[in-house]
Amino acid sequence: MSGPGVKKVLVTGATGYVGNYLLKAIARHNPAVQCLGMSRRGTVRAGETQTGELENVSFLAADCTKPETFENALADVDAVVHCVGILFVKAGQTHDLMNRDSCINMAAALQKYAAEAQAKRNFVMISSAKAPFFD
Repeated sequence: MSGPGVKKVLVTGATGYVGNYLLKAIARHNPAVQCLGMSRRGTVRAGETQTGELENVSFLAADCTKPETFENALADVDAVVHCVGILFVKAGQTHDLMNRDSCINMAAALQKYAAEAQAKRNFVMISSAKAPFFD
Protein backbone atom coordinates (compact mmCIF):
# COMPACT_ATOMS: atom_id res chain seq x y z
CA MET A 1 0.00 0.00 0.00
CA SER A 2 2.95 2.36 0.30
CA GLY A 3 3.84 2.74 -3.38
CA PRO A 4 5.15 6.12 -4.51
CA GLY A 5 1.71 7.41 -5.51
CA VAL A 6 -0.32 6.11 -2.57
CA LYS A 7 -1.00 8.89 -0.09
CA LYS A 8 -4.51 8.04 1.10
CA VAL A 9 -6.22 4.67 1.64
CA LEU A 10 -9.87 4.15 2.53
CA VAL A 11 -10.86 0.91 4.31
CA THR A 12 -14.57 0.06 4.31
CA GLY A 13 -16.07 -1.99 7.11
CA ALA A 14 -13.57 -0.45 9.51
CA THR A 15 -15.53 -1.48 12.61
CA GLY A 16 -15.60 -5.11 11.52
CA TYR A 17 -12.97 -7.63 12.57
CA VAL A 18 -11.15 -7.82 9.22
CA GLY A 19 -11.60 -4.16 8.29
CA ASN A 20 -10.28 -2.92 11.64
CA TYR A 21 -7.30 -5.26 11.50
CA LEU A 22 -6.37 -4.13 7.98
CA LEU A 23 -6.85 -0.45 8.79
CA LYS A 24 -4.53 -0.80 11.76
CA ALA A 25 -1.94 -2.85 9.83
CA ILE A 26 -1.85 -0.45 6.87
CA ALA A 27 -1.51 2.55 9.18
CA ARG A 28 1.26 1.00 11.26
CA HIS A 29 3.30 -0.22 8.30
CA ASN A 30 2.83 2.99 6.28
CA PRO A 31 3.00 5.98 8.65
CA ALA A 32 3.19 8.46 5.74
CA VAL A 33 -0.11 7.18 4.31
CA GLN A 34 -3.34 8.77 5.50
CA CYS A 35 -5.78 5.97 6.43
CA LEU A 36 -9.51 6.57 6.45
CA GLY A 37 -11.71 4.00 8.18
CA MET A 38 -15.25 4.01 6.81
CA SER A 39 -18.22 2.48 8.60
CA ARG A 40 -21.83 3.39 9.23
CA ARG A 41 -20.87 4.59 12.72
CA GLY A 42 -17.73 6.45 11.65
CA THR A 43 -15.89 5.57 14.85
CA VAL A 44 -13.23 3.20 16.03
CA ARG A 45 -14.31 -0.43 16.56
CA ALA A 46 -15.97 -0.96 19.96
CA GLY A 47 -13.43 -2.14 22.50
CA GLU A 48 -10.48 -1.32 20.22
CA THR A 49 -7.86 0.78 21.97
CA GLN A 50 -5.02 0.91 19.44
CA THR A 51 -6.51 1.95 16.08
CA GLY A 52 -7.83 5.30 17.26
CA GLU A 53 -4.44 6.25 18.71
CA LEU A 54 -2.63 6.03 15.37
CA GLU A 55 -1.88 9.54 14.10
CA ASN A 56 -2.51 8.69 10.44
CA VAL A 57 -5.99 7.20 11.02
CA SER A 58 -9.29 9.06 10.81
CA PHE A 59 -12.88 7.89 10.47
CA LEU A 60 -15.78 8.54 8.13
CA ALA A 61 -19.45 7.79 8.83
CA ALA A 62 -20.87 6.49 5.54
CA ASP A 63 -22.79 3.53 4.12
CA CYS A 64 -21.47 1.53 1.13
CA THR A 65 -25.03 0.82 0.05
CA LYS A 66 -25.77 4.57 -0.21
CA PRO A 67 -23.27 6.24 -2.58
CA GLU A 68 -24.44 9.73 -1.67
CA THR A 69 -22.94 9.21 1.81
CA PHE A 70 -19.38 8.56 0.63
CA GLU A 71 -18.85 9.76 -2.95
CA ASN A 72 -17.14 13.04 -2.06
CA ALA A 73 -14.73 11.24 0.28
CA LEU A 74 -13.23 9.30 -2.63
CA ALA A 75 -12.06 12.32 -4.64
CA ASP A 76 -8.51 12.18 -3.24
CA VAL A 77 -8.31 8.48 -2.31
CA ASP A 78 -5.57 6.48 -4.02
CA ALA A 79 -6.78 3.06 -2.86
CA VAL A 80 -9.86 1.39 -1.41
CA VAL A 81 -9.78 -1.85 0.56
CA HIS A 82 -13.38 -3.06 0.63
CA CYS A 83 -14.14 -5.27 3.65
CA VAL A 84 -17.93 -4.99 3.84
CA GLY A 85 -19.99 -8.14 3.72
CA ILE A 86 -22.24 -10.38 5.78
CA LEU A 87 -22.46 -14.08 6.47
CA PHE A 88 -25.91 -13.99 8.03
CA VAL A 89 -28.92 -12.05 6.74
CA LYS A 90 -30.22 -9.38 9.12
CA ALA A 91 -33.20 -7.04 8.92
CA GLY A 92 -32.76 -4.72 5.98
CA GLN A 93 -29.64 -6.53 4.77
CA THR A 94 -29.35 -9.21 2.11
CA HIS A 95 -26.31 -11.03 0.80
CA ASP A 96 -26.69 -9.29 -2.56
CA LEU A 97 -26.96 -5.84 -1.01
CA MET A 98 -24.09 -6.17 1.43
CA ASN A 99 -21.69 -8.45 -0.45
CA ARG A 100 -22.24 -7.49 -4.09
CA ASP A 101 -23.95 -4.11 -4.32
CA SER A 102 -21.78 -2.44 -1.68
CA CYS A 103 -18.68 -3.50 -3.61
CA ILE A 104 -20.07 -2.30 -6.94
CA ASN A 105 -20.97 1.06 -5.41
CA MET A 106 -17.48 1.63 -4.01
CA ALA A 107 -15.70 0.49 -7.17
CA ALA A 108 -17.90 2.63 -9.43
CA ALA A 109 -17.35 5.77 -7.33
CA LEU A 110 -13.59 5.21 -7.21
CA GLN A 111 -13.50 4.60 -10.96
CA LYS A 112 -15.39 7.86 -11.54
CA TYR A 113 -12.78 9.88 -9.65
CA ALA A 114 -9.93 8.01 -11.30
CA ALA A 115 -11.32 8.87 -14.73
CA GLU A 116 -11.82 12.52 -13.79
CA ALA A 117 -8.25 12.77 -12.49
CA GLN A 118 -6.90 10.64 -15.35
CA ALA A 119 -5.00 8.69 -12.71
CA LYS A 120 -4.82 5.10 -11.58
CA ARG A 121 -6.59 4.06 -8.41
CA ASN A 122 -6.35 0.74 -6.58
CA PHE A 123 -9.31 -1.35 -5.44
CA VAL A 124 -9.03 -4.47 -3.27
CA MET A 125 -12.05 -6.55 -2.29
CA ILE A 126 -11.86 -8.88 0.70
CA SER A 127 -14.54 -11.57 0.54
CA SER A 128 -15.44 -15.00 1.75
CA ALA A 129 -15.76 -17.59 -1.03
CA LYS A 130 -18.62 -19.27 0.78
CA ALA A 131 -20.38 -19.31 4.10
CA PRO A 132 -18.74 -21.27 6.92
CA PHE A 133 -19.78 -24.85 7.66
CA PHE A 134 -21.90 -23.77 10.64
CA ASP A 135 -24.17 -21.51 8.55
